[in-house]
Amino acid sequence: MLNSTSISSFAFLIIAAAAWYMTGDLSKMGSFFPRVIAVMMGIFAIIQIAVSLLQKKKEEPFSGIDAKRVISMVLGISLYVALIMLIGFILSGILFLAFFFWYLERGGDKSPSMARSLILAVLITGAFYSVFHYIFLVPLPVGMLFGG
Repeated sequence: MLNSTSISSFAFLIIAAAAWYMTGDLSKMGSFFPRVIAVMMGIFAIIQIAVSLLQKKKEEPFSGIDAKRVISMVLGISLYVALIMLIGFILSGILFLAFFFWYLERGGDKSPSMARSLILAVLITGAFYSVFHYIFLVPLPVGMLFGG
């Protein structure tokens, strides 16, 4: 039975296969991390496909999806990518995550807290920066405004 879960899982499986294929021309070191992510994405997509087929939930594809939130996420991610080039990974990551944590929390039981969202954004961005910069030795964009 096709539902939104199985459709999106098939899409992620195709993206994982494309990522694997597109890293074929990279060096062994250059392709390692993208291929690990592609394999993990493929495994999780296959698991999700199996679960969605076994559950046999009857629902219309993409029912219950809030189009306004999806559009705002797509626009936000586009703005985030543009901001990375302008103000760098750290500042754009903090701004993007803080805003969207706050924005997505608005539909919950608690009132959204910008302070909580900002603290979480700083911690997550700092963790990602630390892992990529110090462990993987991957330079992250500093942004054109800061000399990048």
